[in-house]
Amino acid sequence: MNIFKEICRSLASEKRTMLATIIATSGSTPAPTESKMLLFPDEGARAIGTVGGGCLDANIIVAVKDDPTNIHARTMSFQLNDDTGDTGLNCGGTVTVFLEPLNAAMLPVYEKIVQMRETAEDCCLITTVKEGYPPQKILMGMEGNVLAGSQLPEDERAAIRDKLSAIILTETVGRISLASGEQMIEFIRSPAHVMIFGGGHVGKAVSRCAALAGFRITVVDDRRAFANKERFPEADKVLCESFEVAFSRVSVTPSTYVVIVTRGHRHDEGVLEKALEHHPRYVGMIGSKRKVLVVFEHLTARGVSPELLSHVHAPIGLSIGARTAEEIGVSVVAELIAVRRNAIDQVSRSRSSDLPHL
Repeated sequence: MNIFKEICRSLASEKRTMLATIIATSGSTPAPTESKMLLFPDEGARAIGTVGGGCLDANIIVAVKDDPTNIHARTMSFQLNDDTGDTGLNCGGTVTVFLEPLNAAMLPVYEKIVQMRETAEDCCLITTVKEGYPPQKILMGMEGNVLAGSQLPEDERAAIRDKLSAIILTETVGRISLASGEQMIEFIRSPAHVMIFGGGHVGKAVSRCAALAGFRITVVDDRRAFANKERFPEADKVLCESFEVAFSRVSVTPSTYVVIVTRGHRHDEGVLEKALEHHPRYVGMIGSKRKVLVVFEHLTARGVSPELLSHVHAPIGLSIGARTAEEIGVSVVAELIAVRRNAIDQVSRSRSSDLPHL
């Protein structure tokens, strides 16, 4: 679910819309900073997204229902323990939520965010909060240039740029007081891009799991019956091409994740060799340890460096005893998440030697 696309749909239809965003946490909490929930005051308890689930979401919904005409932004803090009875959660931490009304004037900003996420570009969303006024939105590029929304004086842009590096590093929402008002600074990272080579049962399972985990997905197969949007409705792009040609159709960058699960392993070796030319962040290839060893020997003989091959995740996926295509999909996406969160060294890197040849 892409919350930014949902925001665009809502604003384009002129529905009254509120947005809740977690802007600070301490201790153990059920959802990370920047988690969002979209609320519709005219539609009772309808909401899209979550800031933690359970009674925490319910409390936000009640706050909107109790004051449906409010046009001002405000912050709300919650202690997550059973003693208060407010949240129904006993994580023990504290969550601060920023609740704000959205309006049609913000639509160009959110449309630009959607566009930039689709082209794998990062950006910075600034929300100006001033007492007695509705919030204003400004979208800045990573160089500090204004891409959409209101303008800011150069000195205020410079102050935001100075704070941005710390926000990116800690993945938090920054806050800074300037002459124009308090500025909430949110770094919006484009979703990680997964290229799945192979539209069979495993490829389908990986695609579904990866979509739920927030990855942007491209599926490649050279068979029309296996490369179509009906089979992969959650994918951003489905290419019916030869596997080699696909690399010229999609930009493979150092932040791309490549999953190689072609039918019968027939094209795995060629796809792996081509993928390594682009130095993606992650390359994983399905198959037994023996099959992987043979492929590596072939590629080494053709001049691919052993050091480069040492970074390939093969056999693919975390070792969880996966057997079915769906279980393998879970193990693969779990590994993608571990790499995305820089936690791969904290999880088991052992591989099952008898993954099914699906």
